[in-house]
Parts: sequence; C-alpha cells; structure tokens
Amino acid sequence: MYARSGFPSIDQKLGRPLRSGQICMIAGRPSMGCTTFAINSAMRNALDGIRCLYVGIGMSHRELQERLWVAFSRDSGDGGLSWSDDSSDEEAMIAASDSLASLPLALLALPNHVSLDRLLCELWSTAIDSRAAAVYVDSSFTVGGGTGFFGSSITTGAKTVMRSLHWFAGESQTAVFALARLSRGLELRSDRRPRRSDIRGGSQIPSLASALVLLDRPRLREGQLQHRADPMDVVVARGGGRGLAPVRLAFIRDELRIIDPGDWPVCCDDARLIEAVRSEADTDSCEE
Repeated sequence: MYARSGFPSIDQKLGRPLRSGQICMIAGRPSMGCTTFAINSAMRNALDGIRCLYVGIGMSHRELQERLWVAFSRDSGDGGLSWSDDSSDEEAMIAASDSLASLPLALLALPNHVSLDRLLCELWSTAIDSRAAAVYVDSSFTVGGGTGFFGSSITTGAKTVMRSLHWFAGESQTAVFALARLSRGLELRSDRRPRRSDIRGGSQIPSLASALVLLDRPRLREGQLQHRADPMDVVVARGGGRGLAPVRLAFIRDELRIIDPGDWPVCCDDARLIEAVRSEADTDSCEE
C-alpha cells in the first residue's frame, strides 16, 4: 500500500510515493496552514480511492467534519462553502455527513490530554477497522509542540513519539503523516525560510521520517494579506538528509483549500488564483 501528498507538484519533487511503514512530517509555525494542508492531502488521497484515517487531537468530531466539508464542497463541485459560514447550519452539516460518508475517509477525534498509550491503541483499532492505508495524526503537540505530550503533565520526548509512530506505521502497514511545529529560530534569520533543523524536538527527529514537508506563508508572516489567495511556500525533502526542493501553492483562506499549479484541469476561478500567486512569485524573484 502507498499514499502520496495528493499535490502533483510536491509528489513530483518527492519522487516515489510514501509506502507502508513510512512517515511524512508536515511542519510549520503556528497559523501557517499545517492542518489545512493535511486535510486537503487526506481529501485528495480519499478522492483517489486511498483509504485514509484522519486523527484530530484537540478537535471535536463536528469540527473535523466541518473542515473537511468546506474543502470537499469545492473539489466535489457543490458550489463551495466558506469557513466563515454559520457552522450551526444543520442542513450544511447533514450534507457534509452524507458527502463524507461516500469517501474512504474515517475520522477520529481525541482530547488534548490523551496519553501516548491510548493514542496508539486508538490508532491501531481505528486503522484496522477502517482498513486505512494512510493515517494523518494532527496535533501541534505531536512532535515537540509543548512542555508535555498532548498537554499532559507527563513529558514524553519527541523522539519517543516519533519512534512510536514509526512502530505503528510498520506494524499496521500504513503510511503516517505526522504534523509538527517549527521552532522560533527561523524568525530570527533574515530569510525566515524553514529548514530541516527548525523542526522542534531535536536534530535527530527529521532522520526518523522518510519525507519532510515544511510550510511557510510569507504574506501572512509579513502581515500583507491583501487578496483572497496568498502564496504557500513548501520546502520538500526526502528523509536521510537528501536535498530540499521548493514548491509554491495557493492558499485560499476562506475555503480552507489549497490549490496546486500542477492540478489539471482546474476551473476558471482557480486558474486566475494560480496565475495571481505565480505573479507574486515573479515579483518576489525580482525583489531578491
């Protein structure tokens, strides 16, 4: 079994897909769109027929449904919803449940205080029941995100967490996408572009992953959000210290959706957004 990021431009840079027993780390500073990226990745894999399990730690099952529905409503041609829409709309939630039920995508919501042992047990049972090929573990605390593991009073080292997820991936024969945070160190550099060494939890953490996806939204970081879409710069690397490769995507803020210039075909509206992001890329190049 295998899984991809779901974004053609990123998958091209990574080369071969993520296979059973391997881990892909998705990392960024807070508010850079890690959860949105992971949700879009899971949705794209599910639409391609790959069975996925999305684990949201610190999110309710309803919130997971809402986020997935907002992203799915555009990809499925349902006209699209906005994340700013009234989340209490029961009709929208019924439609979300019906649409998501047709996808091979299972959801698991866990509290922030969940222990590592319980996490592994819940992952194992739900992944086996759903026959998942790809498992997304979404929590800013997963790898070095806080003083304690998932906010508990007992600290579990990031290396222990990664080794546990690696064990789970191998034993369950799944590909695991684990979300992590980048350290504040990158904000002290002049370019502020993410590097492998910025992953919180120690320099050995990246070596436990088969692939790295580091996220940055320069317009958000600089406080220059003026358009509906802003660029999402992605640094992609295979594990084991192999080279980094940049990719630029379009982040649609009010739709919790990410567009890849490598997507084809795309609607006219998406094509305009992609062209706007490309123009910003050309402007950035000239400024540098």
